[in-house]
Amino acid sequence: MQFEFVKTYIDKIDKELGGGIVKKSSVLFLGSKNSKKEIILMKILENRLKNGDAVLYITTNNKPDMINMIFANNNINIDEYEQKNMFNWIDAYSKSVGETVTDTERVVNVSNPQALNEINISINKSNENLWNITPELINVYDNISVSLVQKDPVLTKRFFHHLIGNIKKNNATLFLIMDKDAQDKETVALMSLFCDYVFEFEKYNENKKDEIKLTVNDIYTNTQKEIII
Repeated sequence: MQFEFVKTYIDKIDKELGGGIVKKSSVLFLGSKNSKKEIILMKILENRLKNGDAVLYITTNNKPDMINMIFANNNINIDEYEQKNMFNWIDAYSKSVGETVTDTERVVNVSNPQALNEINISINKSNENLWNITPELINVYDNISVSLVQKDPVLTKRFFHHLIGNIKKNNATLFLIMDKDAQDKETVALMSLFCDYVFEFEKYNENKKDEIKLTVNDIYTNTQKEIII
């Protein structure tokens, strides 16, 4: 079977995956809070934006401005893509901490990270707007661990199962960030089963702070690969 690939433009990853991530896949970025999984994802997003893709970023644990600052601190400038309407946000954080917010062309606000129906509707509408710009879409859900903390965990897991299928059906590639140490093993295993790839990050060498060990479980080849970045 021939696949279309979404290149990460991180050579070691693309080489081990045979060309990149299969288009319209779901990718779980799994690791501890200090595993640098977000930094690697930001670099991939920068590379895809340069390639002409549009990004919808769902944030549950920080304001868009703060995440933008983290991008900037890692020498990644997304301002020009926001101005071109190629980088949009769903902010499920600001209202939940009592901030006064206003929806704009680039930012849609929902009440809190557990407002799953609101989030789902907002994702669909935001993706429709981005499809008018480019058919090549990336969706990022940062961080699913926050949305998983609610009274009905079964309902939440069903939501993510539906979300993954719906985004895939609508031709977008989905990245989900999850803090491994914030979830029980059963939840981690279940979310891993939902996704086409699991990218698990951990420190590789304490003497080389920049090195990361990435273990990739690939459903397409039914293989597990270890990559040192």
